[in-house]
Amino acid sequence: MKSPLLLLCFISLFPPVTSQLCICEIERLDNSNIQDFIPATNPFYSTIASAKLSNPLVTATFCAVTVGCVDGASLMVFDDTGLGKWFGAQPAIGKCDRNYSTWDVDTGNGADDLTSFNQIYGTCVADNDDISTTIITTSSLSPNATSSNTTTVSSATTPATCNCQYEALDSSNIQNYLNETNPFYSTLLTATIKGPVFFTTECVTSLHCDPDYNLIIFDDTGLAKMFGGNPAEGTCNPMSKTWDVDTGNGESTSFHQMFGTCLMKLNPTTSTTTTTTVPPTTTTPEICECPTVQLSTSNIADYINDTNPFYTILTSTTIQSPSLDVDGCTGEMSCDTGYSVLVFDDTGLGKIVSWILG
Repeated sequence: MKSPLLLLCFISLFPPVTSQLCICEIERLDNSNIQDFIPATNPFYSTIASAKLSNPLVTATFCAVTVGCVDGASLMVFDDTGLGKWFGAQPAIGKCDRNYSTWDVDTGNGADDLTSFNQIYGTCVADNDDISTTIITTSSLSPNATSSNTTTVSSATTPATCNCQYEALDSSNIQNYLNETNPFYSTLLTATIKGPVFFTTECVTSLHCDPDYNLIIFDDTGLAKMFGGNPAEGTCNPMSKTWDVDTGNGESTSFHQMFGTCLMKLNPTTSTTTTTTVPPTTTTPEICECPTVQLSTSNIADYINDTNPFYTILTSTTIQSPSLDVDGCTGEMSCDTGYSVLVFDDTGLGKIVSWILG
């Protein structure tokens, strides 16, 4: 039996910036609206929830934007996948990819090596003279050190031709690799963490956490990504000595190092066995038996849990069932004005669209 296609409408909290055929989401955040975009479950929450925030300046030209801060404030940009970058005094420059409605952002690796963000959520964090802003540089870090909570394979050290730095972090060494410019700073210093498991084959290294932990990867530039329960895989670039990491958007993101740690989930499971309730589904005609389910607040809990990447937004946002018009093997879904269609399946694959025809 084919997995059902799950459909719902939710209120569009993120107004798109539109330029010709470029439709990508961008939002200027300050203390008045930050709570609408960053719930307590977001790994950046502790870092900026209590800070003095202001809206960044945004300059748009066709499909490109420049986001920056003034008055000594530091720029932070993140999206809804757990990817974030602390730009500090530097502006962020992004170009809308109209094919995917995502932003290609220069995170410090140059115009030929851009990072894909689902959205640009930008805010300016006021300078705090009481906070040390000493930056930990690569030269001060011990390469490829391991901790008591880390298991490595025999080939854990990358070959000489692939000399890229990685580190397994736990509570015993995390402070040596973190500073206030890291978007996970407050979270990692107070959470229960342990080192991930590394597997290395020549120039490819993967990191894994136990089922009750979420994987976080970051580097010394302020770039960070929450992988959740998924592993991370990086390929060492021997020329630049950086890691090309698959951040889940089909493109590689360059990390100067792979500093990895496992963060205990808020509600860890006691068993690896999961029981899924499958309510009745609506199917297209017999020759096109592709099941679909229209979701609302009355049945969303039967199809999503906190392991799903859309869990936070769907449990904290007003949702309603979309209209579904099926004609043979073609289905058209639409929402009322003010809502956007979210389509996803039971594998974690999903897409937010204003309309869908399939």
